[in-house]
Amino acid sequence: MRGVGIGEHEEQIYVRLLVVGSASTKDVATEVDQPEPTVRAALERLRDLGLVTEGGTDEYSVVPPDVGIGALLVERHTALQQVQSRLAELLTIYRSGAGQAAGQVEPVTSQEQLWHWLDSLERAARQEILIMFRPPYMFTTDLEVAAAPRHVPYRILFDRSTLEQPGAAEELTAFARSTEVRLAKDVPTKMQIFDGRTALVPMIPDQAGMRPGWVLVRGQNLVRTLTTLFTRYWELGTPVQLSADGLTQGNQSGLDDVDIRLLSLMLSGAPDKTVAARMGTSERTVQRRLRRIMELTGTSSRMQLGWFAAKSELLANRTEP
Repeated sequence: MRGVGIGEHEEQIYVRLLVVGSASTKDVATEVDQPEPTVRAALERLRDLGLVTEGGTDEYSVVPPDVGIGALLVERHTALQQVQSRLAELLTIYRSGAGQAAGQVEPVTSQEQLWHWLDSLERAARQEILIMFRPPYMFTTDLEVAAAPRHVPYRILFDRSTLEQPGAAEELTAFARSTEVRLAKDVPTKMQIFDGRTALVPMIPDQAGMRPGWVLVRGQNLVRTLTTLFTRYWELGTPVQLSADGLTQGNQSGLDDVDIRLLSLMLSGAPDKTVAARMGTSERTVQRRLRRIMELTGTSSRMQLGWFAAKSELLANRTEP
């Protein structure tokens, strides 16, 4: 009951008095197997909190929990309301003083500052958190941020090149279990947006560490612009979903049966020349068609396309003769 100012030792003594109703310091000390001075100090603390009353012969009587603890809860609630009221006043002072001087963009130049803001903004979020990631990953912790516990909805957008990172499929599978995840081609930068009000963005798109730094963005117009950028790439992205076989991407429109067969042959490991012979066409046509499929699926390499083909439901139950 630390939330109402009662320590573990004091709680033990209070629970004992709830059983017996009243007892002397000596009797309580015997029951809880503690020195009398220690027990007396705890009883005096409980008395000050209004949880026990003291008689004239070193006798203490318990106050019922609904009365004693109920009163403490009311006091704590009142104190919290006063703090919240004072917080609003302090924010007004800050925004008209140092906050105004800081402007709409504030530099974040140390790892400690960055983690402070990430933690504070995540805890304060009440509506939605938008996250955009692209390699190289920072401190190996970009993925840890994405995997943090969820108390508000998240939308996480990864660059497709993430699929080429070691262990990426397993990481994305873990994320897809608890939040919306998409993959998009050429994601322009890393960033995180909290409730559409505040954003954290690195100073350069491919930043892999603290240098040259990050910026905390709070200006309404700037954050709205960043949110629009996120939304544009989110709409172009492919949903990452879980199936019985693991991770899949949502179906892409525009792929015909010839495309599906080509993907199946490519996944089997056949070289372009063999694929062309099996399909009755030229090697150049196979390569041109592969480039078209990459455009349709938003992939930029055969490795990414192979991952897509292996995991996509488009190839489910398909076998090549």
